Amino acid sequence: MMPPPKTRSSQCATLAGSRILLHWFQTYTTALHALSDRFLLNKPQVEVHVENCANPTIKALLISALFNRHDKPVVVLCPDAQHAVRLHRDLLELVDEADLALYPTEDFSPYDLGNLTVRTLKDLYGFVADLRQASHKIYLIPAKSLVLKHLGIEAQEAGALHLAVGQTISPTDLAAACHARGYMKASIILEPGEYSTRGDIFDIYPVNGDPVRLEFFGDTIETIRAIDIETQRSVDAIKSLTMIQRTSVMLDGPTKTVLIDRLLDRLAVQAKSLNELEYEALKSTVDNQITALDQAFVPDGIDFYAPLAYEAKAESVFSTVLSYLPPDALLVVDDWMLMVNNIEGYTDRLTRQLEEGTAKGRILDIGMPFHLNASECLRTLRGKMKKWLYLDTFPFADGMDDSGFELGESRFSFDVEAPTSFKADMKKAVDQFAEYRRKGFLIVVTSDSPQRVLDHCKEWDVPAQFIGDAGISVEGLQQVASDVLVVRHGVVEGFLLPNEKIVHYTDAELFARRQKKIALTQTSAHKRQDADALKAIDELREGDYVVHIKHGIGRFMKTARIEIGHETREYLTIVYANNDKLHVPADQINMLARYRGAGDTPPKLNKMGGIDWSKTKSKAQKSVRNIARELLRLYAARSRTRGFGFEPDTPWQVEMEEAFPYVETPDQYQAIIDVKQDMESDKPMDRLICGDVGFGKTEVAIRAIFKAVLSGRQVAVLVPTTILAQQHFHVISERFKPYPIRVGLLSRFRTPKEQKEVVERLQMGDCDVVVGTHRLLQKDVRFKNLGLAIIDEEHRFGVSHKEKLKELRCEVDALTLSATPIPRTLYMSMSGVRDMTLINTPPVNRSPVKTFVGPYNPAQTRMAILQEVDRGGQVYFVHNRVQTIYERTNQLQELIPEVRFIIGHGQMNERDLENVMLEFSEQSVDVLVCTTIIESGVDIPTANTMIIDRADRFGLAQLYQLRGRVGRSDRQAYCYCYYDQDRILTQDAQQRLRAIREFTSLGSGYQIAQRDLEIRGVGNLLGAEQHGHMVAVGFDMYCDMLQESIDELHGKQETIKDDAIIDLNVTAYIPDEWVGDKNVKLTEYKRLGDIRNERGLDIIEAEWKDRFGDIPEETRELMRLVKLRIMATDLGFPTVREDEEHLRIAVPYGLQEWIQLQAKLPDGIGKKARWVPPVRSKEGSLAVLLVKQGVMKGADQVAYLEALFKALLKLRVEQEKAAAKA
Repeated sequence: MMPPPKTRSSQCATLAGSRILLHWFQTYTTALHALSDRFLLNKPQVEVHVENCANPTIKALLISALFNRHDKPVVVLCPDAQHAVRLHRDLLELVDEADLALYPTEDFSPYDLGNLTVRTLKDLYGFVADLRQASHKIYLIPAKSLVLKHLGIEAQEAGALHLAVGQTISPTDLAAACHARGYMKASIILEPGEYSTRGDIFDIYPVNGDPVRLEFFGDTIETIRAIDIETQRSVDAIKSLTMIQRTSVMLDGPTKTVLIDRLLDRLAVQAKSLNELEYEALKSTVDNQITALDQAFVPDGIDFYAPLAYEAKAESVFSTVLSYLPPDALLVVDDWMLMVNNIEGYTDRLTRQLEEGTAKGRILDIGMPFHLNASECLRTLRGKMKKWLYLDTFPFADGMDDSGFELGESRFSFDVEAPTSFKADMKKAVDQFAEYRRKGFLIVVTSDSPQRVLDHCKEWDVPAQFIGDAGISVEGLQQVASDVLVVRHGVVEGFLLPNEKIVHYTDAELFARRQKKIALTQTSAHKRQDADALKAIDELREGDYVVHIKHGIGRFMKTARIEIGHETREYLTIVYANNDKLHVPADQINMLARYRGAGDTPPKLNKMGGIDWSKTKSKAQKSVRNIARELLRLYAARSRTRGFGFEPDTPWQVEMEEAFPYVETPDQYQAIIDVKQDMESDKPMDRLICGDVGFGKTEVAIRAIFKAVLSGRQVAVLVPTTILAQQHFHVISERFKPYPIRVGLLSRFRTPKEQKEVVERLQMGDCDVVVGTHRLLQKDVRFKNLGLAIIDEEHRFGVSHKEKLKELRCEVDALTLSATPIPRTLYMSMSGVRDMTLINTPPVNRSPVKTFVGPYNPAQTRMAILQEVDRGGQVYFVHNRVQTIYERTNQLQELIPEVRFIIGHGQMNERDLENVMLEFSEQSVDVLVCTTIIESGVDIPTANTMIIDRADRFGLAQLYQLRGRVGRSDRQAYCYCYYDQDRILTQDAQQRLRAIREFTSLGSGYQIAQRDLEIRGVGNLLGAEQHGHMVAVGFDMYCDMLQESIDELHGKQETIKDDAIIDLNVTAYIPDEWVGDKNVKLTEYKRLGDIRNERGLDIIEAEWKDRFGDIPEETRELMRLVKLRIMATDLGFPTVREDEEHLRIAVPYGLQEWIQLQAKLPDGIGKKARWVPPVRSKEGSLAVLLVKQGVMKGADQVAYLEALFKALLKLRVEQEKAAAKA
């Protein structure tokens, strides 16, 4: 055999993981060399078939080997997006990430009138740009993506904006240019397609690049620097940038005018073929687009109408990815037959959606389809590409492929077999290893438990080597190739190549445990924490209720600059009872916190002055101490109790978990680990799994349930509603169907006789798992051997039920699931009492629910329902009045006669309601008209549109929970919140609807919780009496009190100094025009108020200069006040104030102590201050240093105080050193 050509892999210094397999495969596989050489032949068309190529790892090895041996791009066409993602995952183990490109996909139809997410646009541009340049990479493209048209890269570049250092353009013109390209203005840029402007600073996050910061001098770009999006700090300087448009059409004035005119022209033409209702629906859609364009918004669905702006040129401007495929690339087709079938089915659906949509007025006829038909797509592909490699699952006996093309002459086949499965019989496995060693095989084992494999090999004297991430040299591999090679990371499918003498094992073959790849979510909804802090969920808005440390609950009305004696400060105006107003200096904003705790009910305002507030705090403090004692008592009881240690995972456990159809998110995986560790320990588990709706808490519970049952213990799953009980019963029964596990249901969905049978089976031990409502807590329910209690949405149970749950926790392991976004402060308050795991990561490919708020519109309702039904989905229509639900359903049936409706509500007979939910879940009907019975737990992935009738009548809690019922798959979901346009909305209703529209990102339950603590009943977690005290003082202060009481009872005596209050008449504030946004300004005041040392002040000064530009003098003065506050706090001076004649500094010094200090101070400092004894005043019981002001005003006061405090701090250090020597 001739030596193989040098490949990229053979030139690598080291080999690790699955690259060992790749090196061996591409070096010693004769068939691969012959196959590869076919593509080096100088022929106009080369076609090669590899038959019986079904093993995913072999496909990945073959593609990687060909990529390494050739210098042209490799384009892989996959049957669908799932195949592409799976192949991409395997290829990441074999080639560098920089050598891979995965075509970004969404569950998107251009005729849904939505826009691609900006992240997808960014990835799509990068993919196509690389492909057009024929960069040497492996490009993975799902079949459906071949037919979809997008704005061509040439048009994008033609409309791009080029910026460079030294270029002249005003910030105002740059903002207009950004908006014209579809960019959204933001206070802080966090996503591609956003820009932010602050005086001479201009931040842009291009769709085609990384975020940058431009600094202007007048109208000239002085510098351009890259931005670290997490810290918002600038980093490396760059000379220029190019930003492409975010939308498929420019949104400048002339283009918008043309687009609006053509929208109206098209509407008028199409109106002739529509009935009145269809016309009204279409007109409403077009009117919404025009209104958004007029108001300078970026309309949702604008990309669909973009061809109207290009008119005759549209067909050439919009193109598919086929246009950019390099003709000399190696085209790899993964399963041609399946790919063709998928393309034909997809294009048929798109064609039908387009034709029916235009015929029935659901979409405007723009004169151009956004997709190719199947035959056109395949014909273009066949005509363009010259080198074809088919990876065929089966051989084609007749020499023709499924689309009628003749097969090439070249056929290859790898004799691939599945390796033996040992099901944890490691003696058998090691014997097999030994046999393969004798035959000269390369044996590679990829395992999450490498030491376990090595130990078994050692036990039965089979040489084995662990090769870690550092890898091994090619020469070193030759020396150990006869040993069993064990690696931790690699491809996840085992295989046997008997002719090539290569065998690969994974945990699936050895232990019946498939190696799991932990998914990294592709959504950006879960923001970086640093960026989150800058964005400030907690930001104050006018009208918000706040808590002042000394004055209590008031209402924040506005920020305003107030001039006193020619000096200007910024103040926050707080209104208290009797309309009294308190002006709080903005730099003292840390004395305020947003009030949270009363939900939709406004809290009672305190009287200004503090007496009323002090009484309220005193009562709450007394209550808090009682809770602290109870929490510590529970903690002590839990520590003393010895629990049951459940068995480690068994093969059945692994097998059941492998049946989970999705890949765990990182947080979900961590939650599973936490729960299993708790269960296997001998201490009773009491863990809270907290995560947003649809983030995978139920799967964590299912694995815990299975583990408990396999250890011989019974499990009780307690839920608040019958619907949720039915849902959990169905899910658990389905997952456990292959195993001898008996599941029962106790709820009103079961007759008294059926309930009695379940109770008896529980007592006898004949029922392993029972799912039930509060019926499970009744006295007749007894267990033979209860080991685990799962409690879902505990806060929705009544007080009496909670007492029983508390008792239950002391007896068995308890796992509580909650979609309630409990703030971290509550978790800290309960630290040591209950463990908690947060699931913050959304599932892969989960998109935020698009939310619309507006008056009820029959035409839009018809369009929304038909659009969902047309794509094979279902709809929830929530109407929360049983008295009128049948009348409302009749109206809907008349409006949309072609759709099947069914009604469900809580007053129905149990069996009838159960049948309704069953019919809907089995897709026998299209629309479920229902009350809020679906609020919790209903999980139907095909239901992805929700319409909420009279949404203004719902609390924010219910709106958020209801919306969480859709968007539980990878399909784009929609929620329409309608109100009655004939009624005037209350202010509270307006705020709720604004909040539900504003917080649409995944995981925004945490943001909403900060907005309204009552989301799903958080405020009731500690019981009715305590809830009252919490409402009286606000949630944050209540939790602070609770933590302080727990620390005190624990014996922690840590003293935290209160911040000094500096109240001077000095011009000091943050100008609006400098930071560019009022909410950002308040956030920066808050950050300034939180600074505790001069180092922190230096950091924020450098950051501000970077983010906002040169620091104005009034802001520098503000920073000097903060420095004074830090020094005064350190010295123990609680207040520094001024009256008409003096500066008044409250000090802890007696007269003699001050005389000694004064003698050591510089003359210009010490002699100006006069000590006066304590009197009943604002300073309380402390002495006061009086400094006569004279002509000393403003900045001079600050300079004097800074010098005084520095001198006193220096004296203290000298005294401490002297004392240490003594």
